[in-house]
Amino acid sequence: PPRSTLFPYTTLFRSSYIILKTIDENERQILVDKMIIDFHCMMKEEKSILSRIYGVFKIELRDKGSINVIIQRNMNDLPLSTKILTFDFKGSTVDRQTISKCDVGLNKDELINKYKNKVLKDIDLGIIGMKFELNSDDLQKISNIIDCDSSFLQNLEITDYSLIVFVHKYNSDDIIKYDPDSEYYTD
Repeated sequence: PPRSTLFPYTTLFRSSYIILKTIDENERQILVDKMIIDFHCMMKEEKSILSRIYGVFKIELRDKGSINVIIQRNMNDLPLSTKILTFDFKGSTVDRQTISKCDVGLNKDELINKYKNKVLKDIDLGIIGMKFELNSDDLQKISNIIDCDSSFLQNLEITDYSLIVFVHKYNSDDIIKYDPDSEYYTD
């Protein structure tokens, strides 16, 4: 399959609340033409894990042409000081490795330290030696949410999307768990 360019990860600005990043003209046109109204309706769906879109803009730069940007919610609203890894999962092995082949022999801690500021992909999870475990109820709830979000995007004829997973490290007395029935983290 052709390599994706949908929502390239060129972040211009990031805060705890929003991300401003570049998109190409085709992506801007898709958002403007068919998605904004539908996304506005979808974003009212509390159980969706799609990133909230606040705006799509074309910015004219003096003597440099223009750039297209999107402003969206930063889904990683946990403290940046606790984030250790970010994964971008597509459910594929085609071009889905960030870790350099010469680094494959490093131990888990060395890999985490070296790649903590990179976006890792599907194959990298196995290279690092990590796995995610969910109980069957949480797995079913999250699967249902992903199915609903995927159907929504498929109806818009957008079939290139990812599941972004942030891995955080906490002290044992700071443990937070995600409640799939809520948009918020609970103790």
